[in-house]
Order: sequence, then C-alpha cells, then structure tokens
Amino acid sequence: GCVVFVKIYFFNNDVLLSFFNESDKYSECYHFHIKSFSLSLSVVKQRMQMYNSPYRSLYDCVLTVSRKEGLAAFYRSYSTQLTMNIPFQAVHFITYEFMQEHFNPQRQYRPETHILSGAAAGAVSAAITTPLDVCKTLLNTQENMVLSSAHVSGHLSGMVNAARVIYQMPSTAIAWSVYEFFKYFLTQQEPHIQEIGY
Repeated sequence: GCVVFVKIYFFNNDVLLSFFNESDKYSECYHFHIKSFSLSLSVVKQRMQMYNSPYRSLYDCVLTVSRKEGLAAFYRSYSTQLTMNIPFQAVHFITYEFMQEHFNPQRQYRPETHILSGAAAGAVSAAITTPLDVCKTLLNTQENMVLSSAHVSGHLSGMVNAARVIYQMPSTAIAWSVYEFFKYFLTQQEPHIQEIGY
C-alpha cells in the first residue's frame, strides 16, 4: 500500500503543480484525494500494529472489522485525517520550499540540501500536527481502554519528542532526495532521448 501511495502522491504533485499557476502553488486542495485514498489502509495498519492485536492477517483484519463495525469503521477518522492534512501538507511543502530557497536558491541538484530540507519539512509538519494524529489513531483503533483513559494533557504534551517526528524526518528526507534525484536524472536524459528520435 505504501509504494502505491508514494507513486500516486508524487505523480499527482507534479501534474497538479504544473496545472495550477504559481500563486496556487501551496494550495492543498489537490492533496485531499490522495490522503483519503490511504485512510482505509491506515486503519488496517494501526489495528494490526496494536499491542496484542486480535487480527492474524490483513485479510482477517479487513473481514473482522467490516463484519463487526461495518465499512464506515474504515473512514471513522476521515474528518480528522483531512483536518490534519491541511496544516501538515501546507507546512510540509512551505518548509521544504523555504529551506530550498535558503540553501539552494539556484535549484540545482544538490542531495545534501534535499535531505536537509526534507528532514526539516517532515519534522516541523509532524510536530505541528501530532495532536490531531493522536485523535486519528484513537478513532482508528477504537480501543475502549485507550479511549476511556485518554487524558488530553498526556496525549498532547511533548510534541517535539514524539515518535512521529522522529519517523517523519528520515522518511521525508529520503522521499524528497529520491524524488529530486529522479527528476534531475530524467531531465538530463531528455536531450539524449530527443537526439536519438524517441
């Protein structure tokens, strides 16, 4: 599910950014359809990752949840997910572009700047949206014990120290550096392809 999601995400990012004019570059409306696609995968993933998960396999999880809770269970946190993605994606792309303007204003292929900018973008956007991610996880897992013991102060404190921030930094650094590498590589190949007549 993750590989498919990443391919769709970056393909749509390029196509839609070229469609919108520069003033709409940071508009996040076009990211909604991508994130909503991954929501049902997120429910299954989180339920299978729970401590003492009752599900034996992906198929068992999908079947059991749909039978006991209905298909709506896969989209219970939909509004929270969309609410979280607005600030996450806005901060993510703005931070990446800001870092690129600062460290790589000529927009050359420089892997160290893509890694640094990607890590910063992931860390800042994850830190800002951690409280909403906690809400999304609680809605997705629907664990009675967790829901009944949810103390707001305990779940929302320590945003910067959250595992989500630590996860997002290398994840977005790798994603942006790989994306920028292939963008560079493919643009370098265009003149050669045109020369041989393809």
